[in-house]
Amino acid sequence: MMEALRIALWRGWLHLTGPVPGHLATLERLRRGGLNAYREEGLAALLAHAGRAVPFYRQRLAEAGVLADGRVRLDRFTAIPPLTRAELRTRFDDLVAVGVDRRHCRVNVTGGSTGEPVRVLEDAAADAWNVAVKLLFDGWTGYRPGMRRAVLWTSMHETPSRRLRPRVGRWLRGETWVDCLRLSDEELQAAARRMAGLRPRQILAFADRLHGIARMMEAGRVPALMPDSLVVSSCPCTPRMRAAIEGAFHAPLFDRYGSRELGAVASERVPRGGLVVSAPTHLVEVLRPDGSPAPPGEVGELVVTLLTNFAMPLIRYRIGDRAAWALGADDPWPVLTRIQGRTSDTFTATDGATVDGALFLYVLEERPWVARYRVTQEALNRVLVEVVPASPPRPPTLPMSRGASGR
Repeated sequence: MMEALRIALWRGWLHLTGPVPGHLATLERLRRGGLNAYREEGLAALLAHAGRAVPFYRQRLAEAGVLADGRVRLDRFTAIPPLTRAELRTRFDDLVAVGVDRRHCRVNVTGGSTGEPVRVLEDAAADAWNVAVKLLFDGWTGYRPGMRRAVLWTSMHETPSRRLRPRVGRWLRGETWVDCLRLSDEELQAAARRMAGLRPRQILAFADRLHGIARMMEAGRVPALMPDSLVVSSCPCTPRMRAAIEGAFHAPLFDRYGSRELGAVASERVPRGGLVVSAPTHLVEVLRPDGSPAPPGEVGELVVTLLTNFAMPLIRYRIGDRAAWALGADDPWPVLTRIQGRTSDTFTATDGATVDGALFLYVLEERPWVARYRVTQEALNRVLVEVVPASPPRPPTLPMSRGASGR
């Protein structure tokens, strides 16, 4: 009864407080057709605005030949140099559109997982679109705001606001935030016990925390949790982790991809179906090292243009992650394979070849005694592997190859 009431109240609140329902209807309509024309119009409007009102882009777009004789040339879009995190940090004021009232904008600060935290100014329109995209993605999982949902979060990643409006919003959405900062047995057990008391219909969490709780559930160390669905984000979820999580929770898992700077970018529509990009709001490119487009199936660097934030346009932004376009995807919007890891997570071999850091993830996750690990390339012929064991390993379980060391 309470759940049905919350669902109805949330729906009414959305219609009273802003444009989100209209945006959601637009996204659902564009799933059926008309995407290309809509996106070209949106991209042209963003580029014209950036060239006119954003100091950073005035010269950059002109030099790329995107703006000429009062026209926007979309065929010159890929000539625009990608925006780097360093530029976002050091040129913040130049990236803000002239005349923007910053009092009506929100400053989003990234967690700095790359070692380079950045700030982004987000206007109300971009925030409304981001809410609509999240609602679309939630609908793909079977979740509707108002159903009981546990959000397993870390206080270093995001702290829920204590202001009245966000608190009311969380209650209407049925969300309860459960803190789990460290992957320690004590914190994972406490989080699992609290969620068991909540009986959530859905759990939204970091994959590593759900994996840790799944292993404890299988060992009978924490109460069983039986949600309808699981959503993971913010850290890689390997096939082996996914199998363990779904097996322990007896629920389908949906992977989701996004960032503080760009909002919700892509989500699985069906489990193991690839990450469907929100094409009306995000233009995603997968690039080779030379800047050319990577063909489907080939892992490359993700470069993203956010089409909804006019206060601080992010055009061809190098987010720092790697992925590939899915082969033979059957969806009206572009589909990515799962995110392969950050561009900073690659290693260089002695012959100059690039080695994906996921190699170590696959090797180490096969060993149940590994709780946490860190891999650092100290030189071309030397890789340091540091492991925090969950249990004492047997000596032959982690053989070290020549030129590598571990402790």
